[in-house]
Amino acid sequence: MITQCGKSARTVSKDIGRTPTFLSASLAQGNGVSVNTLILVANETGYELVLKGRGEEIPLDPTTPSE
Repeated sequence: MITQCGKSARTVSKDIGRTPTFLSASLAQGNGVSVNTLILVANETGYELVLKGRGEEIPLDPTTPSE
């Protein structure tokens, strides 16, 4: 998502309220991020996280950052 939107991981990290190195460090270390953080990154990069099943789609909304 970050690559496709044309922003840097540093910019997206700052835009979601994290330290500038948060996403780069998480990706480089192979650490996962919380679902909430993934939703925030998706929204910041022009994407939307959606649960699909049983003939319906449920868009996921971010809560207050907790990581």
